[in-house]
Amino acid sequence: MGRIYDDIYEAFLDYHPDLKRKVIDWYPVGKYEILVKLSDGSQVLFDEALRCSRITKLDHWMSETEWAKEFSARLQNKFVESGLSLDELSIKSNISRRTLSRYLYGLTYPSHYNVLRLSKALGCSIHELSYFN
Repeated sequence: MGRIYDDIYEAFLDYHPDLKRKVIDWYPVGKYEILVKLSDGSQVLFDEALRCSRITKLDHWMSETEWAKEFSARLQNKFVESGLSLDELSIKSNISRRTLSRYLYGLTYPSHYNVLRLSKALGCSIHELSYFN
């Protein structure tokens, strides 16, 4: 899959040695992220850049509030990676600073159209911003 992702997977195992026996599969989902599927039906999204993990159940439907918070975390990550200021992101995406702030703090979530505009402005795929399963 590429040496960088192998290294990220090894870092995941260092952070979560108790999960090693439960791993069924894993694959990259972002620049520094992998999704690890476990035998109990859960999955772990591991972000090497932020050194954090989020565990979800495959059959768990997110509430709108949970989705907004998850989207917020992913948007914050891509925003920091981009090196853009809020003003620059606002101009590139044609989304107001106030609306962007609400997305970044998980107070609301964007329409599909705005996710597309954000992904283009940040130079990432829509899935990197909204991929949860």
